[in-house]
Amino acid sequence: MLLSIAITNYRSFSEEAVLDLQRRGFKTLRPRGGETWRDNTWRRAAVFGANASGKSNILRPLSLLRDAVFRSLTGERFVAALRDPHRLSLDRETSFEVEYVADDVHYRWLLVLDNAGVVKEKLEAVERVRFIKLFERTRNDIEFGQQSGLPQAAKGNIEQFMRNWSLVFSAWDTVKSPGKHIAAVDWWRFFLPLIDGEGDQVQRHRWLIDLAQENVHWLTALTSILRVADVGVINVDVRKEDAPPAVEQVLYSMSQKAANDTQLKVDAEAIEQYLRYLEFEHESDGASFSLHEEDESQGTKTWMDVVVPALFALTLGGVLTVDEIGLSLHPLLVRQLVSYFDDPELNPSGAQLLFTSHDTSLIGKQPDEVLHRGEVWFVDKQSSRSELIALDEFPVRSAHNIEKRYLQGSYGAVPIPDNAELVRTLDELRRSYTDLSRTR
Repeated sequence: MLLSIAITNYRSFSEEAVLDLQRRGFKTLRPRGGETWRDNTWRRAAVFGANASGKSNILRPLSLLRDAVFRSLTGERFVAALRDPHRLSLDRETSFEVEYVADDVHYRWLLVLDNAGVVKEKLEAVERVRFIKLFERTRNDIEFGQQSGLPQAAKGNIEQFMRNWSLVFSAWDTVKSPGKHIAAVDWWRFFLPLIDGEGDQVQRHRWLIDLAQENVHWLTALTSILRVADVGVINVDVRKEDAPPAVEQVLYSMSQKAANDTQLKVDAEAIEQYLRYLEFEHESDGASFSLHEEDESQGTKTWMDVVVPALFALTLGGVLTVDEIGLSLHPLLVRQLVSYFDDPELNPSGAQLLFTSHDTSLIGKQPDEVLHRGEVWFVDKQSSRSELIALDEFPVRSAHNIEKRYLQGSYGAVPIPDNAELVRTLDELRRSYTDLSRTR
């Protein structure tokens, strides 16, 4: 369960910005007797703001951190991708501090970077009423705390992996006796990759087909969720294209040789994957017909490609991040999707949804408020620097129409068009065409 993330000097956030999913009344390091973590945290965080305000820069680090945790030993680029300082603060350090709960333990992980690599990496865990150090790394020197639970051999193995752009977490994930606090590393496995508009739609779609083939229940779930969306689909199935004869011959040859050649086996499987597709069955006036996914509406495919990762999170737990949720979707469907995470029956595992959006109806009252006010955040940008602001930092009354007040500029984080400048620009364009016609 994510508690908070603080970022400093990352892209447009030159100063510290903290996205906090802990409720305002939660002031202790652990829930009080009779309370749970769920009682004291929000299931969702919604970030609103003008175009180019920096909203995405709050969510992107979480996905990059996940990649770095499990891949930093394979190349410098995974940690280096996090070193992206504000353009007016290129020599200042970039830092990320994430607090989360894994196996009922409250962890705090700090990562500090500069142009040379990792400056500091530190992991702490709450023991009774205070944080204790599990490890602290300065450059490539690492010191383990007494409560790390790591045997001496494991510590030595981790130390051998220390490089300028590698993480202790990545090295810890390789040892044979990692101890109970490996949960702090494993937690990141349940952090789903950022859904970033249409940029990763193809890859996400292949993942969806893989899920459906591995577990038939996903086809049932997919059919169910498409019925909820009322798009006219009554059934979904995975089909395989008939490959051209030349391709079939190549596949046959590769399959014959693949027994002794791992690479050929992988290549053959990859080709097979790309021949698979989804087929949608529709019903109209008592008759049914099927559509290849290429012929299915874009709205149906967009809903499917966003909602399946959401169902995955709701099924297994974890954190889902979505940039520009609701792109190409009806506002009522977006409200439906967002509401799933706040429903204890649909979300018994406590999965969380973090998203950015321009859909202000999500903070409106029609037909009712879908977000709690503690879940709403705004990003305002002035002079190239972004600032993250919580709605509940403002004096908000129960009778307030948040959507209306936001659009009126009461909370900032809205575009302020300058029509006067546009008038001058258009006048200059008109004069240029007039002058041009006179010279002809």
